[in-house]
Order: sequence, then C-alpha cells, then structure tokens
Amino acid sequence: MKKLKKAFSLTLAFALSLALAVPAFADASYDFSNTISFDGEEGSVYNANYSANGYTDPTAENVNFSVAPVGVARIRWVSSWRICEFTAYVFDQDCLVTRKDGLPLTGVTVMAFDDGNYGLINSPHYWPYEWIKSATLFADDDSGCAYNFSTSDDVGSPYMISKKSIDTVFPFDNEYGHTGTLLEYRPLSAQPATPEQPADPGIKVENIPASGTAKASTQTVTVDGKKMELQMYALLDANGNGTNYVKLRDMAHVLNGTKAQFSVGYSKETGITVTSGQAYQDNGSEMNTPFSGDRAYTGGGQSVQINGKAVEMTAINLLDDQGGGYNYFKLRDLGAALGFNVGWSADRGVYVETDKPYQG
Repeated sequence: MKKLKKAFSLTLAFALSLALAVPAFADASYDFSNTISFDGEEGSVYNANYSANGYTDPTAENVNFSVAPVGVARIRWVSSWRICEFTAYVFDQDCLVTRKDGLPLTGVTVMAFDDGNYGLINSPHYWPYEWIKSATLFADDDSGCAYNFSTSDDVGSPYMISKKSIDTVFPFDNEYGHTGTLLEYRPLSAQPATPEQPADPGIKVENIPASGTAKASTQTVTVDGKKMELQMYALLDANGNGTNYVKLRDMAHVLNGTKAQFSVGYSKETGITVTSGQAYQDNGSEMNTPFSGDRAYTGGGQSVQINGKAVEMTAINLLDDQGGGYNYFKLRDLGAALGFNVGWSADRGVYVETDKPYQG
C-alpha cells in the first residue's frame, strides 16, 4: 500500500471533521493511474470531469444555470501529496443552480488545494464557507475554489468558479507548498440565447370531452425543410373532423439543436416544466409509438411551466398498461407558447419554421 503524507493548510484543517471523498456521480470520470514523486514518495494525479458534454454547451448539462457562464477554465492544484486537475464553468454574476428534473440540490463539493471536500448545504458545520446557504455560486467569491452542487443521490452539476477567482487567485503559491495554476481559459461568448417567450401567446383552452378515444395516425411534419414522421393522436368530432395532438417529448427531440429547441422536465412540485433555448436530453421514449392503435385518453386544460411562467394549454393524456401516461399537445399551441412558426399549405402539408416567430 502506498504511504502518502498529507500536508493540510490552516484552511483545510477545518475539514478534518468531514469525510474527504468525492461523490461517485453518474457522469464523473476519474483517473488514478498516474503517479508522481514528492520527496521520494509516490503521490497520485487526480483528474475529475463532472460535465455531461465536455464543457462546450451549458444548456446540455444536467442542471439549469440562472445566468450564462462567461467561460470555461481548466485548473490544477498541487499539494505535497496530490495533483488535482479539473474543469469548471466560469461566472461573473451570482448563479443559482437547479436540477432540470426539479429535485433539490442538498450538498456541495469544494475543489481546492489538494482534495474534494463534501458538505451539506445549510449545514452549520460546513467549513469554512458558511456563507454557502443555497446552491449558488457567488460572483464576489475570491477563494479560488470550484463548487459542484449535488443531490442526496449524488448526481451533481459541473464544477463552477467565479471570474473573480480566476482573475485574482491564480497563480497561487502559499507557505504550505500548495500551488494553483490556471492551465487554460476559454471564453464562451457565442452561447445560444433563450428565445423570448411571447408575453401573451394567445392560447385558448379548448373545451374537449374529459375522456374518450383518441385515434392513432402517422403524420408527416416538415421541420426546417426536413420531413419527419410523427405518431399523433386525433380527437374527432361528429362529422369526422379532428385535431391532432403530438407527444411533447417527440417535439422536443425533433427540435433539438434548432433555434426552437426546448428542454422538458417534471416533478410533483412543479408539474411539467419546459425551458426554451435549452437542449433536450432524450430518455428513450422519443419517436417510439408507446401504444398500438387507438387509445383511451383523459383530457382538458393542462398547466405547463414555460420559462417559469404557467401557461394553460389543451392536452390529452394517453394511459399505458402500467398506469403511466404520455402528454400530447396541439402543435400550434406549442408553437405559440415557445415562439416557433407552425403552418399548413397544400403543397407542403404541416410545416415548422424554427427561425420564424409564430404567425397564427
């Protein structure tokens, strides 16, 4: 077994009451394979990456940031026993972190000096950053520390660090032999902006039967000139005329990467949440027909949190054999609420234009 000497700074001495371990997050990667030598004894090189997408697109992460990062920094901390390298988004404003699925963030990992130290948010014993009272990175932080916020099930966010730390702390060298180096800083100046949500999308909730049978059909929708086959369900009137409803997650999948992309989340507290401008993360249900043929539905008005604002839309919920279900909405309502155009013509059929506002 390797014998390692650990030299703590006065600041890190506060951490002795905590377990010095980095949570095993689902999207983390570690490399303990390299060794280095300090005064004839072996130490380890510790690399951690908590980013789901390589720190290239903040909207593709597993959390929401209240403000956009201004850059990405790669940082190295060296102590008497370990080299620690990590990458972090850089913020020049206070940034609130929330999970896309609505679960609360309860803990924080601090990467600084020679280790990752975990503590609970709001804990009176949390060293030495008692001012961290919520899952927030503060712009005036100048500790040189990067923070990774997590939930009780250890699924965290990418690392975050303040621009003030980047500008004032590095290069770092103290009397205890700890050094900090900014290896690389890359501005993120071209991140996609969140499309502006219409102040009043003008959506009217249709008075539809509270239950009944929805008719299955496959419809071709042209999205920015590309034809897509979508499984839809229609509610027919007495004359056989009907309105088609499309699965919300199918549309999120189809529009991913376009100017009209949006993310979808759900929690018991908030219900369905939609955030425009954010990349959608597939869960495996997209573009698959969950049912065979016509299906029983329940329907009526459905409140959806779109960019934090409640919007009422007509929706039907198709139940599966396990008691779960899928929400289907009118395509035109989605266009009106999220700001992309939906139209129809004899030669084009149904079409979506993601670079144009909804025109009714």
